[in-house]
Amino acid sequence: MRVALLGLGAMGSAIAPHIHHAGLLAAAWNRSPGPAEALWRRGIPIVGTIEAAVEGADVVLTSLADDTAVCQVTDQILAAARPGAIWLDTSTISAELAIRLAATVRTHAVEYLDTPVSGGVAGAEAGRLTTMVGGSRDALAKALPVLQTFSATITHVGPSGAGQTVKAANQIVVAATLAGLADAVALVQAGGIDPSVTLEVLSTGLAGSRLLDAKTANLLERDFPPTFRLDLHAKDLALASRRAGEVGSWSPTTDHLLNLFRAAQRDGLGELDHSAIAALIAAGPTPTTCDRPDDSTRNPKFPARQ
Repeated sequence: MRVALLGLGAMGSAIAPHIHHAGLLAAAWNRSPGPAEALWRRGIPIVGTIEAAVEGADVVLTSLADDTAVCQVTDQILAAARPGAIWLDTSTISAELAIRLAATVRTHAVEYLDTPVSGGVAGAEAGRLTTMVGGSRDALAKALPVLQTFSATITHVGPSGAGQTVKAANQIVVAATLAGLADAVALVQAGGIDPSVTLEVLSTGLAGSRLLDAKTANLLERDFPPTFRLDLHAKDLALASRRAGEVGSWSPTTDHLLNLFRAAQRDGLGELDHSAIAALIAAGPTPTTCDRPDDSTRNPKFPARQ
């Protein structure tokens, strides 16, 4: 099986060595040269164009930032992809785009699976990602050896777009947990209690979570080197709010979280780790922190509460 990997950002660069070491990676491509050069020095096969990467590949795997980035490579993928190829899209994009792409590429005899992942860079480097798959079960069965190189859990969750919908749900829970932890730290500090003791207690009870374990150092040290940028999480929450409107689900928690993350972006925290939401909460509210979401993200079935 020959795999073409397009996109060597933080996640793509962490996934690439696993596919390469399994003997499946035929070529990788990235828009900017820096990440590609770093991987080339490690023996990863790098090519200069999308067409050169995709030609002859059995599986095309994309790891890109957003809807725009995926749309920018679609025509080039379809121009070079062989009939019968499978496109695995690990990008986090809108479910609506995933559904549309699946229909479009099928007219080119290519199968599209939305396969977003969870677990962050650490999970990708360890080959322990959770992958949510929307699309054909038959295509998934063929592509499974590729996903297994970097995933600990692979779950078919439904038809095209379902993978992205489940990923949106995942991002809501992660954001809510981070915001709750930030609230908790701010509360105990204001009450004169050691937050390290508090987080240790929380970790042993029902409030314990893998996210708490992973982000405790960030919260205590107020240091937020990016493993997953807050800007990207804000984008994901906007996608979740949009999807809620599309399917008719009231999303008050998502909308509130989106407001908080957008406020953090306005405060210049977007390039930091998503746990930097704690810095916003520690600083206290601003006049814009609690703005209502704009109409483009609100489900019209559920008007704003007065």
